[in-house]
Amino acid sequence: MKCLFHLTIILPCLAACQSNPQAVSVTSLNAGKYNSSENPFRTIGEIPLPEGFVRIQVKQDSFAEWLRKLQLKKDKTVYQYNGLPVRNQDAQFAVINISTGKKDLQQCADAIMRLRSEYFYQRKEFQQIQFTDNAKVIYHY
Repeated sequence: MKCLFHLTIILPCLAACQSNPQAVSVTSLNAGKYNSSENPFRTIGEIPLPEGFVRIQVKQDSFAEWLRKLQLKKDKTVYQYNGLPVRNQDAQFAVINISTGKKDLQQCADAIMRLRSEYFYQRKEFQQIQFTDNAKVIYHY
C-alpha cells in the first residue's frame, strides 16, 4: 500500500517539543477548538502545543528553526498528486505550503528528505544534500 503524502504536518515531530509536567500550557488543543477546514496558523511555529508541552530551544539558522518557519496553507485539505483530495481528511492538523508536483513521486520518507534538501538548498550548502543507506551514499547533489 502506498503512503500518500502531501507534506502533512505531524505536530510532535515538526514542532520539536517535549513534555514538561511543570509547564503552563501555551494553548489547549481541545478537540473542537481547531476543527474547521481552515487553518488559523501561518507557520508551524505558531501552532500551539498540547497542554503540558513546551517548545525546546533550537539554534538560530538550524533545520529545526527552519521547519518552524515553514508557511502553512489556509486550507487543511490534503490532495493527491493528481489533484483529487485524499479520502481521510481527519489525519492532518495543517498542510505545509509547498508544491509536490503533478506526479506520484513523493511518499512517506521522501517528504523529510525533500524538506532537509530544501533547507540545505536555500542555504546554498549543496554538498550537504546527500542521503545514505548502510553508510553508502545513495544520493548526492
